[in-house]
Amino acid sequence: MYFRKRPKRNPEAKRYYKLKVWRERREELFALCSPDVHRLAARINDLDELKAIARKVVHRINQERLRIKMYVPMDAAHEVADKLAEGALAWKNKKIAEGKLKIKNFGAMGFPKIPYTPYFTLVFAETKRRQKESAKRTNALRREKAEKKIFAAIKECEEKNIKITKTLIAKMTGIQREELSRRYKGCFLETAF
Repeated sequence: MYFRKRPKRNPEAKRYYKLKVWRERREELFALCSPDVHRLAARINDLDELKAIARKVVHRINQERLRIKMYVPMDAAHEVADKLAEGALAWKNKKIAEGKLKIKNFGAMGFPKIPYTPYFTLVFAETKRRQKESAKRTNALRREKAEKKIFAAIKECEEKNIKITKTLIAKMTGIQREELSRRYKGCFLETAF
């Protein structure tokens, strides 16, 4: 039986082929991560913050590809993430400048959409957590607004040399006198009755 000798491969061709494979893998990773990073760019205006999040997205997808040996080395993956973040932010700013992209309102708290899960209890718990955080924020804003009204009323009384009483401040601000005594007594510490 006659065995033919296999010709030796050119080392340059080997290197070229390896570079071509790595380039193709980087392009695939770029294409896979692009929709997620563009979706994130709609919410984030800071480039450094977007780069950090893009690196997490790229790392997650790269780890999934590691199982099938189609991964990209970490330094190259970070380059891909940085280019994705810069491109997504530039694209968003360009579309906004042209008036072709509406700025989405993600709410005052900026919570992301709750991901689908078959477990109702997880969704319920996340909803309750978000409601608590939103209620805290709303109450803090209301308190701040009421305090501004009280301080403005006190300042107005001092300018007109009127005696400052809680009843007078309650009439001026529209806040009940009992509530002033209970919740906003710290506002009256500087003034003497």
